[in-house]
Amino acid sequence: FAAVNHDPALLRRSYVDWTAVMVLLTFPIPIGLALVAPDVVRVLLGERWLPVVALLQILACAGIFRASVAGAQLMLIAMGKPRPAAIVAVLRAVVLIPLVVVGIALADATGAAVAVFAMAGMMFVVNLAVVVRTVHVSRGELLEASWRPIVATLVMAGAVLALAPLLPGDA
Repeated sequence: FAAVNHDPALLRRSYVDWTAVMVLLTFPIPIGLALVAPDVVRVLLGERWLPVVALLQILACAGIFRASVAGAQLMLIAMGKPRPAAIVAVLRAVVLIPLVVVGIALADATGAAVAVFAMAGMMFVVNLAVVVRTVHVSRGELLEASWRPIVATLVMAGAVLALAPLLPGDA
């Protein structure tokens, strides 16, 4: 982003393109992992690790939010606006720590994972708002760049869910 910082239109286009690539990579992989998590854990870690499946599923989905806006902080710094990036980072830490503490108190590791997921969702909204305001990119532009991989991921998820009962193995 630093290389195109001098041209606001090019910076906006670069961010939209970057978002499209990130969505292309970060939607199907975690969703696919979440859908086949029991099999992945069973094959890679063994039966005794099956209790971590729910954690893996929750954290995989949280990763979608985090990765989708990961470039927002880098872009702000490249634009010479480290203050909003710092404010967002501090906000994340200030909110995440109590959320995780409460999550652990209420539901152990699952509660912590849910807290991370909730925080990722909240920070997605915050980062999106900061980007829209700072780079002057519209939500519509970001959606236009992202809808195809999102739809493809939903089709993949539907196929996995539809075909799963037809496969041999545990029911």
